[in-house]
Amino acid sequence: AVEEIPDTEGVQLTGTPLVLVNGSVYVGALDDPKEFAQFVLTIDSDAYYQTSSPTPTPTP
Repeated sequence: AVEEIPDTEGVQLTGTPLVLVNGSVYVGALDDPKEFAQFVLTIDSDAYYQTSSPTPTPTP
């Protein structure tokens, strides 16, 4: 097994295929594009809402 995959938390490469999206492992069916698309959308949505945006500084 390959250890220490960059930008993941404890994910190890134990076999192929291994699908990672933003550090999250996809464990669904590889022949179901709708399920995979939902996984990607969920991960992307979670990343979007967890990213804080800078608060604008008021101008005098």
